[in-house]
Amino acid sequence: MSTPAPTFNKLAEALNIPTLATALPQIAMLGIECLDNACAKRGGPACAWDSSQIPLPDPAEEEQPHPCVLIDVGGTQTKVGFQNGDGELRSLFDHPNTWFKREAAAGDAPLEGFLATLIAEIQRALPGVEQGCRLGLIWSNQVLCVPIETPHTRGVSGIVQGTKSGGYRKGEWFLQGVRDGDDVGALFLRALGKVGWRPSVFLLGNDTVFTLFAISHSTAGVVMSSGGNCTAIGEAGGEKGHIINTELGGHLKIPGSLLSDGDRFFAESRGVSSLSLEELAAGTWFPGLVYAHVCAAAQIPEGEGLVPLRDALVSGEVTLNNRMLVASLCEASPDRVPTAILDAGSLFTELLTALVLRGGSLAGVLCYLSVASQLANPIRPVVVALDSSMSRHFPGFYDAATSAFRLLCAGKAAEVHLVRPLETRGGSDISVPMQGMARALNTFCP
Repeated sequence: MSTPAPTFNKLAEALNIPTLATALPQIAMLGIECLDNACAKRGGPACAWDSSQIPLPDPAEEEQPHPCVLIDVGGTQTKVGFQNGDGELRSLFDHPNTWFKREAAAGDAPLEGFLATLIAEIQRALPGVEQGCRLGLIWSNQVLCVPIETPHTRGVSGIVQGTKSGGYRKGEWFLQGVRDGDDVGALFLRALGKVGWRPSVFLLGNDTVFTLFAISHSTAGVVMSSGGNCTAIGEAGGEKGHIINTELGGHLKIPGSLLSDGDRFFAESRGVSSLSLEELAAGTWFPGLVYAHVCAAAQIPEGEGLVPLRDALVSGEVTLNNRMLVASLCEASPDRVPTAILDAGSLFTELLTALVLRGGSLAGVLCYLSVASQLANPIRPVVVALDSSMSRHFPGFYDAATSAFRLLCAGKAAEVHLVRPLETRGGSDISVPMQGMARALNTFCP
């Protein structure tokens, strides 16, 4: 089966960018192999296969709102929200992860210092929080979830794993020194106990798992924001019906023959031998990916007009970020775009658009892989809940994702719903996995 690629300009074609976009079925087959090997625990290419210890929610199940603190530890930001007993959500704060580094006490281990500072900030923002208030911690890296039961608390904790195989590649400062086997939940509950806080329910899990909960009738959760990941559903044994975290975006390696000249430049500049799906589609790596393609383009005749921009990037005169890249695609935002990018004109924007559309197509592959095993015998209508800042901000990304998803589903009934953060008073928001965490805490029976 061949995949019709988006329309690419001559520069994109000269850099071999369309090669990957026309090989989506091949990439999907590699992803299915990773999932099958992981599920069966056999050798060969595999992703993670970590049960969340939480079953796929029943859409008919009645929710009972409880007071809950919702913590979303992301790759760049940490958000905290609160749900009252009536189910109303509000934001408490939203800080860059670097804020907690500045405030952490000297001498603390990085993760312990981060957690202590986080708890202190919650107490400042929510004075008088009830001791038994339910609490959810969204952890956007790989953990092995385990049930917990103490005299005060029941729920799910998380054991660090995958630190050497792609599960901890985003580089958060507080994860320095974290090793496979560390119990994040136990560390957090211990820190809570020091201030007299013993939640009745404590849930810890990957953001992708709780993205699934953000839509009451969804059967999969997919994230394509700072990183890329998707869920699966357990099919046998004690994990049957459980939501599974796969970390597939970081484990699915793209064959070198499908990479563009800019991709190879990107890999070489980072000293890595291969690239994963999320490195070609997610926000953490996207500015570096664009930088590499500008450098590669400046070396060929078709990209001669990008030489001044290449020089500005190499000298440090211009430093790319995603906000700037989005602005460069929006004609109404020239004031937020450096002159060197404006001078590059359509040559740069067409190159950038090609990378956006290709990334969106890869996000569509990940959406497909999250439900591939459900399509033959769906347990109910197949719906993917997608949390994607790349889709929300980059023009064309979501359309490319849904187009690739529909093509791979080959006519089978399945949908992708882009879920958005919930805006609250004060300019902050409740993230998509935080919305899902609230629902998971509401339906959890201690």
